[in-house]
Amino acid sequence: MSRHQSLICMILIIVASLVCAPVARVNAATTITFTGSELLGRPTDTSIMITIVPASTIEYYYEYGTAPGAYTAQTPLATATGGQPGRVVIGGLTANTQYYYRMKYHLPGETDWVTRTERSFWTQRAAGSTFKFDVTSDSHVGMQGLGNATTFGNTMTNAAADHPDFLL
Repeated sequence: MSRHQSLICMILIIVASLVCAPVARVNAATTITFTGSELLGRPTDTSIMITIVPASTIEYYYEYGTAPGAYTAQTPLATATGGQPGRVVIGGLTANTQYYYRMKYHLPGETDWVTRTERSFWTQRAAGSTFKFDVTSDSHVGMQGLGNATTFGNTMTNAAADHPDFLL
């Protein structure tokens, strides 16, 4: 084989290896449903617990910070089993401070992430400071002859607009 033929053969081998190389798979994130929004609980001056119930098993974490859209920290990666409560505690927070957070999740094995809507919470207020709480009751909406859906809807809208620290 001549030098020219060897060069052409080498070029063909390189081209063939590039053309026949395995294609990297894009593993897009799958959007799933949740039983309600994130549920915040056990608030203290330095921590809060977030509970979720995903329809499918997911890997997830939270990004958080003290300004909207500016996430300066994140939780470790957690796994939640489909149909079961998944809980994450965010700790090391500052008292009497508003935090903004959002969840990022995907199904195990996926490489992209689904980003949920930003939400916020306050850590425990300082002793002696003011706070808001709202109280609602069961209006029996939907029961024959009892309650009024419009009034109940207005009540919930007003409670949300009040931005209470505690809702009972």
